[in-house]
Amino acid sequence: MKDLSRQFPSNAFVYGMSSGGTTHLITKTKTANEALFVVSFADDTITTPVNTKVISTGYASQMSNVNIVSAFEKSAGNLLIATEKNGMFDITITDAATGEGSSAGPEDYTL
Repeated sequence: MKDLSRQFPSNAFVYGMSSGGTTHLITKTKTANEALFVVSFADDTITTPVNTKVISTGYASQMSNVNIVSAFEKSAGNLLIATEKNGMFDITITDAATGEGSSAGPEDYTL
């Protein structure tokens, strides 16, 4: 669909959300100091231009400089993120494309 010119490690974090006829794939690259990366495309066709954006505010505010090793979906848009060296994070995604949502600091999570 699109060459993102980014490197994604094996088993990279990816989370999909759909809203208003658009699918958003939220992922994490290996680029230093880059938070979450969102790839958005229209649900009805893959020929529609793909939008890509780095999100470093809102739900992704705690995700730069972490290496995500696993994630658990507590409910739609509410994730528990496990990192390699920084503990676990709670993130709530209300709008994947804009970064709206929240992120609790390391080890400030609920099950």
